[in-house]
Amino acid sequence: LSGMDGTLSVTINSNVVTLTRGGGASEASGGVEKSLNLNFMGNPGVSGATGVFGIQTKENNDLLIDQKMDVTGVTITAGVLSGPPAVTLSSYVAGAASTMTVSFTTANPIPANGKMVVTIPAGFTRDSGGATGIQNASGILGTFSVDATSNTIVITRQNDAGAASAGAKSFELTNLKNPEVSGATAAIPMETQTNGGVKIDEGSDTDGIPITAGALSGPPAVTLSSYVAGAASTMTVSFTTANPIPANGKMVVTI
Repeated sequence: LSGMDGTLSVTINSNVVTLTRGGGASEASGGVEKSLNLNFMGNPGVSGATGVFGIQTKENNDLLIDQKMDVTGVTITAGVLSGPPAVTLSSYVAGAASTMTVSFTTANPIPANGKMVVTIPAGFTRDSGGATGIQNASGILGTFSVDATSNTIVITRQNDAGAASAGAKSFELTNLKNPEVSGATAAIPMETQTNGGVKIDEGSDTDGIPITAGALSGPPAVTLSSYVAGAASTMTVSFTTANPIPANGKMVVTI
Protein backbone atom coordinates (compact mmCIF):
# COMPACT_ATOMS: atom_id res chain seq x y z
CA LEU A 1 0.00 0.00 0.00
CA SER A 2 1.56 3.30 -1.08
CA GLY A 3 0.28 6.88 -1.07
CA MET A 4 -2.29 6.24 1.67
CA ASP A 5 -2.42 4.88 5.19
CA GLY A 6 -4.79 2.65 7.13
CA THR A 7 -6.05 -0.78 6.17
CA LEU A 8 -8.25 -2.11 3.37
CA SER A 9 -11.17 -4.50 3.49
CA VAL A 10 -11.91 -6.40 0.29
CA THR A 11 -15.17 -7.46 -1.31
CA ILE A 12 -15.43 -9.22 -4.68
CA ASN A 13 -18.47 -9.29 -6.96
CA SER A 14 -17.76 -11.17 -10.19
CA ASN A 15 -14.74 -9.39 -11.68
CA VAL A 16 -15.17 -6.20 -9.64
CA VAL A 17 -12.89 -5.88 -6.60
CA THR A 18 -13.85 -3.18 -4.08
CA LEU A 19 -11.34 -2.06 -1.46
CA THR A 20 -12.75 -0.01 1.42
CA ARG A 21 -10.39 2.05 3.55
CA GLY A 22 -10.45 1.80 7.35
CA GLY A 23 -8.24 1.18 10.33
CA GLY A 24 -7.92 4.82 11.34
CA ALA A 25 -7.03 5.99 7.82
CA SER A 26 -6.63 9.68 7.09
CA GLU A 27 -7.69 11.41 3.90
CA ALA A 28 -5.38 10.48 1.00
CA SER A 29 -4.37 13.69 -0.75
CA GLY A 30 -5.04 14.25 -4.44
CA GLY A 31 -2.12 14.65 -6.82
CA VAL A 32 -0.13 11.88 -5.10
CA GLU A 33 0.45 8.51 -6.81
CA LYS A 34 -1.12 5.58 -5.03
CA SER A 35 -0.50 1.87 -5.46
CA LEU A 36 -1.64 -1.37 -3.91
CA ASN A 37 -1.22 -5.10 -4.50
CA LEU A 38 -4.09 -7.48 -5.18
CA ASN A 39 -2.83 -10.86 -4.00
CA PHE A 40 -3.90 -14.39 -4.95
CA MET A 41 -5.04 -13.47 -8.46
CA GLY A 42 -5.08 -16.21 -11.11
CA ASN A 43 -4.06 -15.18 -14.62
CA PRO A 44 -6.18 -16.18 -17.63
CA GLY A 45 -5.46 -19.71 -18.86
CA VAL A 46 -4.74 -18.49 -22.41
CA SER A 47 -1.98 -16.23 -23.76
CA GLY A 48 -2.60 -12.88 -25.44
CA ALA A 49 -3.69 -9.34 -24.60
CA THR A 50 -6.35 -8.89 -21.95
CA GLY A 51 -9.14 -6.37 -22.18
CA VAL A 52 -8.88 -2.96 -20.58
CA PHE A 53 -9.03 -2.40 -16.83
CA GLY A 54 -11.22 0.09 -15.01
CA ILE A 55 -10.22 2.04 -11.89
CA GLN A 56 -12.56 4.24 -9.83
CA THR A 57 -12.49 6.06 -6.52
CA LYS A 58 -15.73 6.61 -4.65
CA GLU A 59 -17.23 8.04 -1.50
CA ASN A 60 -18.31 5.45 1.08
CA ASN A 61 -21.88 5.93 -0.23
CA ASP A 62 -20.69 5.02 -3.76
CA LEU A 63 -20.75 8.56 -5.18
CA LEU A 64 -18.07 8.68 -7.89
CA ILE A 65 -14.93 10.76 -7.31
CA ASP A 66 -12.40 9.90 -10.04
CA GLN A 67 -12.28 7.20 -12.70
CA LYS A 68 -10.52 5.84 -15.76
CA MET A 69 -12.24 2.88 -17.36
CA ASP A 70 -9.87 2.24 -20.28
CA VAL A 71 -6.58 1.43 -18.56
CA THR A 72 -4.41 -0.48 -21.03
CA GLY A 73 -4.55 -4.24 -20.56
CA VAL A 74 -1.60 -6.56 -20.09
CA THR A 75 -0.18 -9.31 -22.30
CA ILE A 76 -0.34 -12.85 -20.93
CA THR A 77 2.43 -15.17 -22.14
CA ALA A 78 1.99 -18.91 -22.78
CA GLY A 79 2.30 -21.33 -19.88
CA VAL A 80 5.11 -23.87 -19.76
CA LEU A 81 4.86 -27.49 -20.83
CA SER A 82 6.92 -29.42 -18.32
CA GLY A 83 7.70 -33.02 -17.60
CA PRO A 84 10.04 -32.18 -19.38
CA PRO A 85 8.43 -32.54 -22.83
CA ALA A 86 9.81 -35.68 -24.49
CA VAL A 87 9.65 -37.46 -27.83
CA THR A 88 10.56 -41.11 -28.42
CA LEU A 89 10.40 -43.36 -31.50
CA SER A 90 9.50 -47.01 -31.97
CA SER A 91 12.63 -47.22 -34.19
CA TYR A 92 15.58 -44.83 -34.33
CA VAL A 93 17.08 -46.30 -37.53
CA ALA A 94 17.56 -43.93 -40.48
CA GLY A 95 14.79 -44.37 -43.06
CA ALA A 96 12.77 -46.77 -40.91
CA ALA A 97 9.01 -46.60 -40.40
CA SER A 98 8.28 -45.37 -36.90
CA THR A 99 5.63 -44.33 -34.42
CA MET A 100 6.41 -41.18 -32.43
CA THR A 101 5.36 -40.92 -28.77
CA VAL A 102 4.92 -37.36 -27.49
CA SER A 103 4.60 -36.69 -23.76
CA PHE A 104 4.37 -33.51 -21.70
CA THR A 105 2.68 -32.01 -18.64
CA THR A 106 0.33 -29.07 -19.18
CA ALA A 107 0.12 -26.10 -16.84
CA ASN A 108 -3.40 -25.19 -18.01
CA PRO A 109 -6.43 -27.14 -19.28
CA ILE A 110 -6.85 -27.98 -22.97
CA PRO A 111 -10.35 -26.96 -24.14
CA ALA A 112 -12.76 -29.60 -25.45
CA ASN A 113 -12.16 -28.21 -28.96
CA GLY A 114 -8.54 -27.21 -28.32
CA LYS A 115 -5.43 -28.21 -30.22
CA MET A 116 -2.08 -29.89 -29.64
CA VAL A 117 0.63 -28.89 -32.08
CA VAL A 118 3.91 -30.75 -32.65
CA THR A 119 6.52 -29.54 -35.14
CA ILE A 120 8.57 -32.54 -36.26
CA PRO A 121 12.09 -31.90 -37.61
CA ALA A 122 12.97 -31.71 -41.29
CA GLY A 123 13.73 -35.12 -42.77
CA PHE A 124 10.76 -36.96 -41.29
CA THR A 125 8.21 -38.16 -43.85
CA ARG A 126 4.53 -37.93 -42.95
CA ASP A 127 1.78 -40.24 -44.26
CA SER A 128 4.30 -43.04 -44.79
CA GLY A 129 2.41 -46.30 -45.41
CA GLY A 130 -0.87 -44.62 -44.45
CA ALA A 131 -2.23 -41.35 -43.14
CA THR A 132 -0.42 -39.98 -40.10
CA GLY A 133 -2.84 -40.23 -37.17
CA ILE A 134 -3.06 -40.26 -33.39
CA GLN A 135 -3.49 -43.27 -31.12
CA ASN A 136 -3.16 -44.28 -27.46
CA ALA A 137 -3.87 -40.81 -26.08
CA SER A 138 -3.47 -40.57 -22.31
CA GLY A 139 -4.75 -37.74 -20.12
CA ILE A 140 -6.98 -36.47 -22.95
CA LEU A 141 -10.41 -37.98 -23.60
CA GLY A 142 -12.49 -37.83 -26.76
CA THR A 143 -11.68 -38.09 -30.46
CA PHE A 144 -9.29 -36.08 -32.61
CA SER A 145 -8.65 -34.89 -36.14
CA VAL A 146 -5.08 -34.71 -37.44
CA ASP A 147 -3.72 -32.24 -39.99
CA ALA A 148 -0.31 -33.51 -41.12
CA THR A 149 -0.06 -31.54 -44.37
CA SER A 150 3.17 -29.95 -43.14
CA ASN A 151 5.81 -30.78 -40.53
CA THR A 152 3.69 -28.78 -38.09
CA ILE A 153 1.19 -31.48 -37.13
CA VAL A 154 -2.06 -30.14 -35.63
CA ILE A 155 -4.24 -32.43 -33.51
CA THR A 156 -7.69 -30.97 -32.82
CA ARG A 157 -10.03 -32.25 -30.13
CA GLN A 158 -13.54 -32.85 -31.46
CA ASN A 159 -15.56 -31.30 -28.63
CA ASP A 160 -16.89 -34.71 -27.55
CA ALA A 161 -15.29 -34.66 -24.10
CA GLY A 162 -14.74 -31.99 -21.47
CA ALA A 163 -11.67 -29.81 -21.04
CA ALA A 164 -8.55 -31.87 -20.29
CA SER A 165 -7.32 -30.76 -16.87
CA ALA A 166 -3.74 -29.63 -16.33
CA GLY A 167 -1.41 -32.59 -15.88
CA ALA A 168 0.48 -35.35 -17.67
CA LYS A 169 -0.50 -36.06 -21.30
CA SER A 170 0.84 -38.36 -24.01
CA PHE A 171 -0.12 -39.66 -27.44
CA GLU A 172 1.39 -41.47 -30.42
CA LEU A 173 1.72 -40.19 -33.99
CA THR A 174 1.58 -43.05 -36.50
CA ASN A 175 2.85 -43.65 -40.05
CA LEU A 176 6.02 -41.59 -39.94
CA LYS A 177 9.28 -42.37 -41.68
CA ASN A 178 12.57 -41.40 -40.05
CA PRO A 179 15.12 -39.11 -41.72
CA GLU A 180 17.38 -40.99 -44.13
CA VAL A 181 20.59 -39.74 -42.50
CA SER A 182 21.90 -40.51 -39.00
CA GLY A 183 22.55 -37.89 -36.32
CA ALA A 184 20.60 -35.85 -33.80
CA THR A 185 17.55 -34.02 -35.11
CA ALA A 186 16.64 -30.47 -34.24
CA ALA A 187 14.61 -29.72 -31.12
CA ILE A 188 10.90 -30.52 -31.32
CA PRO A 189 8.59 -27.65 -30.30
CA MET A 190 5.09 -28.40 -29.06
CA GLU A 191 2.13 -26.27 -27.97
CA THR A 192 -1.41 -26.48 -26.70
CA GLN A 193 -3.81 -23.97 -28.23
CA THR A 194 -7.38 -22.77 -28.24
CA ASN A 195 -9.49 -23.78 -31.23
CA GLY A 196 -8.64 -20.38 -32.70
CA GLY A 197 -4.91 -21.07 -32.52
CA VAL A 198 -4.07 -18.95 -29.46
CA LYS A 199 -1.23 -20.44 -27.39
CA ILE A 200 -2.07 -21.90 -24.00
CA ASP A 201 1.14 -23.75 -23.02
CA GLU A 202 4.37 -24.28 -24.95
CA GLY A 203 7.60 -26.23 -24.59
CA SER A 204 10.20 -28.24 -26.50
CA ASP A 205 12.11 -31.48 -26.45
CA THR A 206 15.42 -29.65 -26.68
CA ASP A 207 17.51 -32.82 -27.05
CA GLY A 208 15.97 -33.79 -30.39
CA ILE A 209 16.03 -37.42 -31.52
CA PRO A 210 19.20 -39.50 -32.09
CA ILE A 211 18.79 -41.20 -35.49
CA THR A 212 21.11 -44.18 -35.99
CA ALA A 213 22.59 -45.37 -39.30
CA GLY A 214 20.58 -47.72 -41.50
CA ALA A 215 21.89 -51.21 -42.27
CA LEU A 216 23.59 -52.29 -45.50
CA SER A 217 22.07 -55.58 -46.56
CA GLY A 218 22.36 -57.99 -49.42
CA PRO A 219 24.29 -59.20 -47.44
CA PRO A 220 27.32 -56.96 -48.17
CA ALA A 221 29.99 -58.98 -50.00
CA VAL A 222 33.56 -58.61 -51.21
CA THR A 223 35.13 -60.79 -53.93
CA LEU A 224 38.53 -60.74 -55.65
CA SER A 225 39.51 -61.45 -59.24
CA SER A 226 42.37 -63.52 -57.80
CA TYR A 227 42.76 -65.01 -54.37
CA VAL A 228 46.45 -65.99 -54.82
CA ALA A 229 48.83 -64.55 -52.22
CA GLY A 230 50.74 -61.56 -53.61
CA ALA A 231 48.76 -61.54 -56.86
CA ALA A 232 47.32 -58.42 -58.42
CA SER A 233 43.56 -58.42 -58.06
CA THR A 234 40.41 -56.44 -58.55
CA MET A 235 38.08 -56.18 -55.57
CA THR A 236 34.33 -56.22 -56.19
CA VAL A 237 32.24 -54.70 -53.40
CA SER A 238 28.47 -55.23 -53.42
CA PHE A 239 25.75 -54.21 -50.99
CA THR A 240 22.14 -53.03 -50.82
CA THR A 241 21.42 -49.65 -49.24
CA ALA A 242 18.42 -48.93 -47.08
CA ASN A 243 18.55 -45.21 -47.94
CA PRO A 244 19.54 -43.12 -50.98
CA ILE A 245 23.13 -42.00 -51.56
CA PRO A 246 23.25 -38.25 -52.38
CA ALA A 247 24.62 -37.10 -55.75
CA ASN A 248 27.69 -35.79 -53.89
CA GLY A 249 27.69 -38.52 -51.22
CA LYS A 250 30.44 -40.97 -50.35
CA MET A 251 31.01 -44.71 -50.13
CA VAL A 252 33.72 -45.80 -47.71
CA VAL A 253 35.38 -49.25 -47.78
CA THR A 254 37.84 -50.23 -45.08
CA ILE A 255 40.16 -52.92 -46.49
